[in-house]
Amino acid sequence: MKNINPSDNPSYIGITGFTHQEQVSRLIMETIPGHTHKLMVGVLANDVTMRETKVWGRYVNKNLIPELFLKDNRVLNMIHFNTREKEKLLDRLVELVSIAGENLHGFQLNMRWPDPNVLYEFKKQFPEKKIVIQMEKGDFDDYRPKEMAEKLLEYENIGNYVILDMSGGAGIEMNPQKLIKYALAISEKTNFQLVFAGGLHSKNLHIIKPILKIFPNACIDAEGQLMNKWGSLDPEKTIPYLCRAISITSTSKRINN
Repeated sequence: MKNINPSDNPSYIGITGFTHQEQVSRLIMETIPGHTHKLMVGVLANDVTMRETKVWGRYVNKNLIPELFLKDNRVLNMIHFNTREKEKLLDRLVELVSIAGENLHGFQLNMRWPDPNVLYEFKKQFPEKKIVIQMEKGDFDDYRPKEMAEKLLEYENIGNYVILDMSGGAGIEMNPQKLIKYALAISEKTNFQLVFAGGLHSKNLHIIKPILKIFPNACIDAEGQLMNKWGSLDPEKTIPYLCRAISITSTSKRINN
């Protein structure tokens, strides 16, 4: 398996919880061709969606995933997967690759420290698929910045991105200064592309400016604060969020250049 080149991992502005193709098509209209950050189309999957056809809220029937992953250079199509059956992780990922179709770019693994040997086997079969390793609240409780960076070395040449997310889709606003400390340690030790998440929405995106000042190519992802009262993506929240995020990342790029 070839080594991962950081330049192969595009920066992105993420939105997670897509359930209808219309949601994706509408947001693609707001993107800018050639912008430094792609639109990351995040689709949630878990043990329940792998077994049952009736799902709700921000989750989608697994057989509808191909409809959400459009072929467009402006998007990065990712399945955000979590499981309690870690022994079945490889089989689940392989199955989802088959279901999702040719426009799937990879997976974010919403689980603590998945077995790197399993991921190695997956990457041997699908070296082009991106892997996002998630650092959640428990990881920040258990590891200091340098300790987390050392632990992440287990995933070198397996993972492409690491997401620093103490919210876990719950909409809890990030602490950018704390995340910067971890990001600095990780960037010194590894080649992971960095992703920052935690309660982002159109009216608080100013909090990522200190992050972008240090990491102008950083990715962001939002979920919880973009939902309506029924737990589905709200276009009145997603469209302003994406437009504002495009503006902020564009400005940061110009300033840092």
